[in-house]
Amino acid sequence: MKVIQISDMHLFSDDEADIFGVKSNIKFKEVIKKIFAEDAHDADMIFITGDMSQDETIESYQKIIREFSACNLPIYWIPGNHDNLMKAKSAFLDVNNFRNKIVLSLQHWQFIFLNTNVEGRDDWQLSPLELEILREEIIASPSDKKIAIIMHHHPAPVNTPLIDKYILKNTKDFWDILWGTK
Repeated sequence: MKVIQISDMHLFSDDEADIFGVKSNIKFKEVIKKIFAEDAHDADMIFITGDMSQDETIESYQKIIREFSACNLPIYWIPGNHDNLMKAKSAFLDVNNFRNKIVLSLQHWQFIFLNTNVEGRDDWQLSPLELEILREEIIASPSDKKIAIIMHHHPAPVNTPLIDKYILKNTKDFWDILWGTK
């Protein structure tokens, strides 16, 4: 099985806007072009793992739809802390291959998709509801399947200061569930 993961596009409605001096809309188009030229031919699915938008506009999500318009692969997406969940859901609602799920169960794998963006807060963590979903889905997962947890913020340091600045805020709760279930 081959999964293509894309994260942190930080798109704007305005193609000339930039983040940290980078025109993210232009870079996104370049990356997508390269993926479809080199990697998508034998891929089974695509995961978009958050921070799709930087300005939280419907137009930024529509740019994603346009870039993937020729893609027949299923695209599973989760929000990041820069996304507006309701606008993303609205934009992707009628696009057949865009899917926002909690669980994807395949023959050998159980993918659990978690939202680390708590609406109305300026941090990133798993809400009590997301933690309960994680606990329940691990318990319910068939013992013959491998489990992959998909979320925007990482639960363990990677020793890169810029990246580790955005580590999941409630890592202890996350690890307690992983080590305490099954």
